[in-house]
Amino acid sequence: MKHLIPGALCLLLFSLAPALAEAQSSQSRDEDRRARELYENGVMLYDEGDYENAVFAWKEAYILSPRPLLLYNIANALERIGYWQEALDYLNRYRALAPTEERE
Repeated sequence: MKHLIPGALCLLLFSLAPALAEAQSSQSRDEDRRARELYENGVMLYDEGDYENAVFAWKEAYILSPRPLLLYNIANALERIGYWQEALDYLNRYRALAPTEERE
């Protein structure tokens, strides 16, 4: 690669751009799919009363797909298990990112 002239290097990078974009897009779809699985698993766990594992699933989903509503779900589950301060922290994080009509 040392012998490439700048124009050739630009051409090489330009030709790789679509492949890199597709790889990123594929990774993004995989992360969204996994986040959806984790979210749904969290819902099942929450419905079963397993709030601690629901929190874990939703936190992992949030890492992959930072959707504000996950923060609200996490706050709800934390409140159910008595982690009041942590629940309040997550609720405040949600409120900061929530649509205006949902902030109250």
